[in-house]
Amino acid sequence: MANYFETNYVVEGNKQDIDSFYEMMMKLKNAKRQVEPWSFGPTWLGYILEELGENPEEYNCKGEWLDLTREGDVIRFRAETAWEPCHNIRWLIEDKYPSLKFYFIGENSADEMFQKSDPEGKFFPENYYLWLYDGKDVNEEKKFITKEEAYKFISEKTGRNITNDEELETLQNELSAQQGACYIYEYE
Repeated sequence: MANYFETNYVVEGNKQDIDSFYEMMMKLKNAKRQVEPWSFGPTWLGYILEELGENPEEYNCKGEWLDLTREGDVIRFRAETAWEPCHNIRWLIEDKYPSLKFYFIGENSADEMFQKSDPEGKFFPENYYLWLYDGKDVNEEKKFITKEEAYKFISEKTGRNITNDEELETLQNELSAQQGACYIYEYE
């Protein structure tokens, strides 16, 4: 079974490209298809490739898109893909709709992969991903803009004053001995 990479996207561009892209996604979402029990479902990423005139067998498209919304000239959706994001599909969409700009943030915590394409934080200001598990009661996964915010959250949840990486490492070692964990990952 694959570890899923979950990606949240925000897409902006000129009205014509936004309209066209959104109409294509709605058409795919509403298409009546026979869905095989083993498949990703009616919003399989391969259907986007087919709509763009490409052969899905030639691309990494192991996943589906979900939760499509539109607010004016901004489209939001998320994708769940096997192991890693399917950047190749995003690049094809950008070729088809030249004014579209994709912003994303995504993670596969099992494989310790954390990526984003919004360095200015226009839509995704978060820069750090925290996983905190104390081995019993606390099991938190959360995003933070600064590492200091993550330290403060850890301090509140554990009752320990964590202000730097050295103190965090000490806590990690203690939690590991109790079958727990505490990791802060930076988005690349």
